[in-house]
Amino acid sequence: MISIITTSLGERPEFLLKAGKSLENQTYKDIEWIIVIPIIPASIVKLLEDNFKNIKYKLIASPDKPSVSQCRNIGVLKSSGDYIAFLDDDNYKHENFCERMLAHLKLNDAIFCCSNVHTPSTVVYEQAWNCANFYFTDELLCKRDFFI
Repeated sequence: MISIITTSLGERPEFLLKAGKSLENQTYKDIEWIIVIPIIPASIVKLLEDNFKNIKYKLIASPDKPSVSQCRNIGVLKSSGDYIAFLDDDNYKHENFCERMLAHLKLNDAIFCCSNVHTPSTVVYEQAWNCANFYFTDELLCKRDFFI
């Protein structure tokens, strides 16, 4: 399973809807969507209940309005997947993102793989990386062991 973690303030439901639809439309279906929000508005609960019946999701309240990185860490800790990806609430994934990234990850027995945002067909994969100089982007898929 791939756990896809989205952080949100809950203030842009139209973007969250587009992000979620891009996950629901993935060609790879074994996905859980984890949405981390400081305060969960009733409108977001309704949006998820009304629009996402074909995808597993977890809505998690994060205390004290933490940073994006802290929210991502909360999402990783609450995730169940063997693989982790991130999706900002104002972004979306190409329909074959999960399928293609997972295939490259497994083919190369890599810890993570990432693709260029501007050319989704170009995938770069590495066996190891200096994490101190690595910026986690929306176009990344990692083995869960990379974090935990």
